[in-house]
Amino acid sequence: HNHTTVGLSNLVASNSQIKALFHHKRLPDQGWTDIQIQRLLFELSVLDTNCEETVKTQLFSNNSNFSHRWTGAGEREGRIYSPLVFSRHFGFGHGIGRSGDVMEAQPKAVGSSALLRLTLRLCLDAVRRGAGLNCAGKGKNAKNGPASFGTLLPVCTGMSMALVLSGLRDRARKLDEAAIEETSTDINIPERNIVLWSRIDQKSCYKAVLAAGLKCIVLPTKKHTETDEVSTDLGALEEALNKYRHSVLAVITTTSCFCPRVPDEVDRVAKTIQTW
Repeated sequence: HNHTTVGLSNLVASNSQIKALFHHKRLPDQGWTDIQIQRLLFELSVLDTNCEETVKTQLFSNNSNFSHRWTGAGEREGRIYSPLVFSRHFGFGHGIGRSGDVMEAQPKAVGSSALLRLTLRLCLDAVRRGAGLNCAGKGKNAKNGPASFGTLLPVCTGMSMALVLSGLRDRARKLDEAAIEETSTDINIPERNIVLWSRIDQKSCYKAVLAAGLKCIVLPTKKHTETDEVSTDLGALEEALNKYRHSVLAVITTTSCFCPRVPDEVDRVAKTIQTW
């Protein structure tokens, strides 16, 4: 009886953890075990239609019942034949989002949609914590605080950078148009189409700038004679800002790179841009 009570208590505690995760939408202070994570994934995956064993049919002409997974014919409905692939993906195989909005809930993929929303909230929480922000805002400002909104896409580094740069370009264009309307003058504002990129011997970021239809200006790096480390040349950054001025759309630096390149002093780079 005592062992049963302990087991039920653990089950209730586990359910409480899942409930708390969805309620607070924050990374737990203590990491979950692999078993706890797998349990959550399986519980969500069975909510998708491609995991429901709802169709009953007879096999050939005998009277034995044959149960199998429902295989839909929709464009996003998952059809997983291999049990190995099914187990590797915890049963997830259904597409998410709706036409024109990848973040919209998919009626036939309730579990996948819930996992997407939860993952997005946890990512935003990680961004806020990494930036030294404890919350997304309080009270009436809860929905307008830092890192309150986002879109989660399964893309690589280069594609994500290209999407961000495209969004910044469109936003800059709207701000410039609004400034012209406000002054009611025919101001010739140059297009913001230049990205200053602190050199990294890696091609993804450079290709992302070009893919976004922008011009990439490569900033030289500076070698430290005492340590042989290579880092961003802040002087070259200031020169480039003064040279291209209003045409500059963004400045890209890095905090992760190969030796002898060292992570950039992002705070000093940001202060340089702010001062400029």
